[in-house]
Amino acid sequence: MKILIYFFVVILSFTSLYSSKPIIIDHTCIQKFESIPEAVLPDLAKLRVMFRHASVGTTINNALDCLQGTRNNPAECKNYPPYKYDRRNFQCQARGNSGWYGKVDDFVTEVQNQLNDFDIFSFKYCYLDGLDGLQEPCDKDFKSVQKAWNYLRDKMEFLEKKYPNKIFVWWSIPLTQVGQLCTDTLNNMIRNYVKQNNKILFDIADMQCYDENGNYQVNSNGWEIAYKPFCGEQQPGAQACHPNWTGSIRIAKAFWWMVYQLSNIELEVDGQRLDETDVSIIFQSDNSLRFQFNPSNMPITDIMIYNLLGNIILNYSGNELQKSNNEIHFDALNLPDGVYLLKISSQNKSILKKFVFFK
Repeated sequence: MKILIYFFVVILSFTSLYSSKPIIIDHTCIQKFESIPEAVLPDLAKLRVMFRHASVGTTINNALDCLQGTRNNPAECKNYPPYKYDRRNFQCQARGNSGWYGKVDDFVTEVQNQLNDFDIFSFKYCYLDGLDGLQEPCDKDFKSVQKAWNYLRDKMEFLEKKYPNKIFVWWSIPLTQVGQLCTDTLNNMIRNYVKQNNKILFDIADMQCYDENGNYQVNSNGWEIAYKPFCGEQQPGAQACHPNWTGSIRIAKAFWWMVYQLSNIELEVDGQRLDETDVSIIFQSDNSLRFQFNPSNMPITDIMIYNLLGNIILNYSGNELQKSNNEIHFDALNLPDGVYLLKISSQNKSILKKFVFFK
């Protein structure tokens, strides 16, 4: 039996679901955490997020627990009421370090294994994976970099095309305190591709290379470096940057802002609004959706279901829908689990609702 939950019932007509632009989560998003409306937090908590990671991800996981108010240390965690920022559906899965290609393959495998368990999928590399001699050498002609980038790009595109009802988040590579050429090169490849192809990017490297005043940190070669006061390792010549509590909480706040952005649709509004009282939507246990209309002769022109990226998942025109008196219903048995937008159109009016569909 399917359970369907509605949230964010902002009903407007529109000409397009999304403006054509990428979603970039960077250092400028950290302070926006405080502006997430409290009223939407229970609905954000329903989103199911999978995040595959290793050691840096563990610090993010701990900071998400801190914001959730379920850690006693550090003392800052006590400032957050228990479960106000409820991340129990944001699952951080420790994966270990299997190298650039192993981590991509792991992500593809685990997406397929856990497809019905999550709405949003992502994984991140480690500072070890920048091909700068920690895992593989950084060749100056960037052949290994290009090969690695092509592999990541192709596998992410494969997942996005195969599972259009799911959301996939790209990540940049975390930084070291000394800066690395191939890491810098790979991060710029990722950023450029995301911006040119309207993807979603959680730019952890950008968050690490800006200080608390917004000053950009680079080394003498111009390569991005992690800002030391946000890192746990402070010894001279340190390579790593496992975020300390300050750095971790900053990243966790940006993580929450990302979830909010992925559930907050920007609409281009025109035309007329289909009145909320004109449509009742009833979910049945036999995996069908039933719509009741008032008045009964309302001409329904289209019913469309989109994913959160604006891709059409199901499209029913008026003459394809089964109508009896003032009702229309259709089979939702093959609708995969996920987060969706439902648009119902009647001539020059539309109604839009967002819902989570899961078992």
